[in-house]
Amino acid sequence: MLLFIVFFYVFFFLFKAYLQGAISTRKSCFRNIDIGFVIDSSDSTSKQEYQHQKELVQRLSSYYDISRDDTRAGVIVYSDKAFTTVGLNYYKDLNVFKRAVGALPRLSGGNRKDKALVTARRLFKTRRPQSLAVTANSSQVLVFMTEGAQTPAAGSLPLTRAVHPLKRHGVRVITVGIGNQANYQELSSIAHDYRDIYLTSSLNDTDKVTSDLMKIICKVR
Repeated sequence: MLLFIVFFYVFFFLFKAYLQGAISTRKSCFRNIDIGFVIDSSDSTSKQEYQHQKELVQRLSSYYDISRDDTRAGVIVYSDKAFTTVGLNYYKDLNVFKRAVGALPRLSGGNRKDKALVTARRLFKTRRPQSLAVTANSSQVLVFMTEGAQTPAAGSLPLTRAVHPLKRHGVRVITVGIGNQANYQELSSIAHDYRDIYLTSSLNDTDKVTSDLMKIICKVR
C-alpha cells in the first residue's frame, strides 16, 4: 500500500511538471513574435482561393496578441510584383488587422516568388518599437503561400538566393503549397527545412489547415 502511494505521488508530480512545461512552451509560441504572411495573388490563384488565403491569415493571426506590447503582424501580396500591404508597425489591434486583410484587393499577373521574398526581407527589417524589446523568446516567422510555379522572367533571382537574406537573419520560413500546381522543389528551396513544408489540395477546410499550420509554427527547430 505504501509503495502504491509513493508511486502515485511521483506520477502526479511528474505529470504536473509535464503540463507546466507544455503550457510554458505554448505561451512562448504565441508571444512576442514578428509574423509575416505572403499571399499569392497571381493568375495561378482563383478568386475563391485568394479569398481563402485571406481567411487563413485572419484565422492564424487570431492566435496572437497583436498589440503595442506583444506581437507584430504583416502581409505581402504578390503576383508579378510584390507589395507590403500591411507593415509590421501598421496595426496594434487584432480586429483592425483582420479587417485590413479582408479588404485586400486581388491582383493579377505572373508568379514572382523571388520578388515576394525580397520584399519580405524589407518587411522584417522594420524596427521594433521600444515597447516591443527583443528578448530570448522573440522570433520571426514567415508563412509563404503559393498555388503555382515561379514565372520565368529576365532578371529573376533563383529562389535559394532570394530567400538567403531571410534565413541568414534568423527568419523561419514556412511554405504552404496549395493545389496540384504547387512546385515542391520551389517550396523546399524556400522553406526552413522539409518539416516546414505544408501541402494541401485546397484551403476549403480552413479550420483543419489552421490547426495543422499552428502545429508547425509551434514546433521548435
